Amino acid sequence: MVLQAEPGEASRTYLLQFLRRLAIAYPAQTASGTVWLVPRALPEAPPGSMDGFRDATEAICLRYTYPALPDGLVTRLSVRRFGFIEEVREQKQLWSGCVILARKGARVLIRSMPQDRQVLLIVTGTSKTRRQLADLCREEMRDLHAEFPDLQVFEETLVRGEWVIPARALPQAGAGQETAVV
Repeated sequence: MVLQAEPGEASRTYLLQFLRRLAIAYPAQTASGTVWLVPRALPEAPPGSMDGFRDATEAICLRYTYPALPDGLVTRLSVRRFGFIEEVREQKQLWSGCVILARKGARVLIRSMPQDRQVLLIVTGTSKTRRQLADLCREEMRDLHAEFPDLQVFEETLVRGEWVIPARALPQAGAGQETAVV
């Protein structure tokens, strides 16, 4: 079989849809059209722009733990919010298992930690914009989790140095039950 140097549009479309079905490539919409993210082709080393998250004392920190971490979770989030991916010197801040999103002055580092079966989110910015971006990320994570039937997720928030379960994630108290709210 001989492959042409530049495949025709129909062949290109078929190939990209095939790669999508195999979860090898994901389409993301931009103002100028569709781009395709190929997670295995992303750089392994994170950019230097992560430094602002290391010492963020006023950050909102969210942690999601799974019995088995779904493959490509951060990539799927990156595709859904491609327009929010931070750019530094015309370079998207996206690498293998990690992404930095920016919106209205707030930033979030979203990092997959496969060895711990966790996804960590660190949100920085002013109080209002930090809360808005954290809420947006929570919604996106809920939507992503819904794509995996029977996925068990344990969500926690860092409060005064301790990981706690957010009050809205606790089960409803029934008659005779007490529910602790943090």
